[in-house]
Amino acid sequence: MSKSALRDRPEISRTVVEEKSRSDFEGFSAVESSVSLYKEKSSIDERNFPSRSVRVISGRSLSSEEIASIKLAALCPLPLNLAWHENRTSFFSCRKDGRSVHLRLHRLFAKAPTPVLEAVVGYAVKGDRNAGTIVRQMAHLYFSKQCIAPDDLESKGRFYDLLAIRERIQKWYFPDLDVYHNRPTTCGIAIGWSTHRRVGAFKCMTFGSYDRHRNQIRINPLLDDAAVPLYFLEFIVYHEILHARLPARIDARGRVHSHTREFRLREKQFLEFAAAKEWEKKSLQFFKAKTKRIRHGRP
Repeated sequence: MSKSALRDRPEISRTVVEEKSRSDFEGFSAVESSVSLYKEKSSIDERNFPSRSVRVISGRSLSSEEIASIKLAALCPLPLNLAWHENRTSFFSCRKDGRSVHLRLHRLFAKAPTPVLEAVVGYAVKGDRNAGTIVRQMAHLYFSKQCIAPDDLESKGRFYDLLAIRERIQKWYFPDLDVYHNRPTTCGIAIGWSTHRRVGAFKCMTFGSYDRHRNQIRINPLLDDAAVPLYFLEFIVYHEILHARLPARIDARGRVHSHTREFRLREKQFLEFAAAKEWEKKSLQFFKAKTKRIRHGRP
């Protein structure tokens, strides 16, 4: 049955996807408990750190980053070169050159309790798996709770209007959610065309992504093409809204599971799921060729 035929049949029954609270998801309490348990087992006593005495130096109060830096340097058995950043993709990265440790940390760790900072050092210096689990759990806990303003992205493309598509998907599958017309944050979820540009050879294709930290959906601008079926783009938007409605689960090892069994079952409730997946399989050569043309400056 064609898409237009489905739209013209108001009597068709569409499965409603129930909304699930962002803060109430499986594994969330386990993350907090795991961090608390690590604090209890830690060999570090907060009182051993001169926090009170180092909070004021040269007549000024130290920032949380400076205090965390002092603690990390005291915990690390090697000289530590530390840099703070806001890149949530690589919230932790390190390298050792034999004589020192070079560590880059997201600012989320600036206010972490000392036992978690101990885990950061243990993971960086020794590659301790248990410590690595705590690092990942702490990051997941932070990004699940903290929300910042979404990026300013265009929602109207050359061929497709993402705002209109999102409102249509909301009407069909999420009718219990409020709609604020002509605004980019319907249901509190911002949406827009990604500004990220691929560099280098084509290896894989990311059609869309959901950023819980910003509560924002980004869609690959390569999909703004007349050759891309509307139902496929609608499926991608539906898929990303599901990520917003069904938060990821984190296991005891700190691994994040976004596509849970419940997610896969809900995903198949999209009316043209089979057609969308079939077109996806056949589309890679098309996007590979398009990426090559763009890399060489051709439309």
